[in-house]
Amino acid sequence: MTYIPRLIEHNIQQSLKRGKSILLLGPRQTGKTTLIEQQIRPDISYSFAKASLRQRYEPNPALLESELEEQISTYTRCPLVFIDEVQKIPRVMDI
Repeated sequence: MTYIPRLIEHNIQQSLKRGKSILLLGPRQTGKTTLIEQQIRPDISYSFAKASLRQRYEPNPALLESELEEQISTYTRCPLVFIDEVQKIPRVMDI
């Protein structure tokens, strides 16, 4: 598969360098996840496209928060966290 560079890549990189969160929205199958995984390269990733992860965190989003805090504590710098398909568990946006 050939990766097609996106004009938005620079804006995303600049926002992340300033410590900003980003929410990447767009139509299905347009390369959003590929952009993040191949160009941004997050340190920690979760994909709620996987039913097993949705089943784990949907009843208790605070579990994700505690697990993330534990993972983040192992880094000497602030890691980049990527949550794909976050809209599948809207309560995660509240943590």
